[in-house]
Amino acid sequence: MFHGLAQLSAVTGSLLLNLEGPFTALIAVGLLGEHLAKREALGAAAIMLGAVLVGFEPGQVGGTWSGALEISGACLSWGIDNNLTQRVSLRDPVAIARIKTLAAGMCLLGIALLHGGSRIPPWSDLLFAGVVGALAMA
Repeated sequence: MFHGLAQLSAVTGSLLLNLEGPFTALIAVGLLGEHLAKREALGAAAIMLGAVLVGFEPGQVGGTWSGALEISGACLSWGIDNNLTQRVSLRDPVAIARIKTLAAGMCLLGIALLHGGSRIPPWSDLLFAGVVGALAMA
């Protein structure tokens, strides 16, 4: 998402971040069998159309297609997360947050290690970050 934001104007980035709602609704309706009323579908379609149109306007509403795709991908990921989290929302929210944080951390560590030049920080830095994280969860 941050790489995409760097390639777009602030106006375009903020408009594209609205895609989280329609993506959440599309996944819920298409894959999970949820119901969407006409007004809700019309609102989601309007947001999607607006996201497409911001790419055609020069000036303040400008940027690259790759940046728009990166932000759209982040919004799609949030839509997936919203639907999956909703399915397990009756469980312990702290446990869910811990699992999601652990999964995100592992994914980011994997991406960092695959990216050229990345290295694992010294153990003292990892220990300090772990303590800060543990205190933040308390």
